[in-house]
Amino acid sequence: VDCKPEHLLQFALIGTKYAKYILGIENPKIGLLNIGEEENKGNKFAQNAYKKLDNADINFVGNIEGRDIFKGKVDVVVCDGFTGNILLKSSEGLAKLLLTEVNNMVISQLPQNQEMDKLKEKFMKLVKMTDYTEYGGSPLLGVNGLCFICHGRSKGKTFKNAILTTCKFIDSNLVEHFKEI
Repeated sequence: VDCKPEHLLQFALIGTKYAKYILGIENPKIGLLNIGEEENKGNKFAQNAYKKLDNADINFVGNIEGRDIFKGKVDVVVCDGFTGNILLKSSEGLAKLLLTEVNNMVISQLPQNQEMDKLKEKFMKLVKMTDYTEYGGSPLLGVNGLCFICHGRSKGKTFKNAILTTCKFIDSNLVEHFKEI
């Protein structure tokens, strides 16, 4: 959880390999999660991390604010584990709240016809995108092997998807690509 600026550089290098070999993004954009977009924003830790990332041989696009994470401005968001965990759990809770409320207030009240069925289908696609069970787990990157960390509430579907994702990692030879760093 407690990091040094050079750790964030390592995270960025690992994230670059992950985005390239797992997500298929040839030259992923890397952003540093911070309280502002300007280079001099944040505490000394963030400012020092910015300098290291800016001097690295990666596609570092600068600081990114929390509000911009889901807009697709970057492919990899770099931050310390404490901040990342708060971001993850806040996002998870907000997504669940919004989807539940939209369903209760709008979707469930719509009349049954073909157009409404299409809208409901799109809504369910959005629900699926925010469902952790669809992803299986989060890879523990940077270790000499494959390890996935599943949500504490995981059940069968989550574990199945974690195994399928592990197979994708094996096929991509990602661990060997990490050794290039």
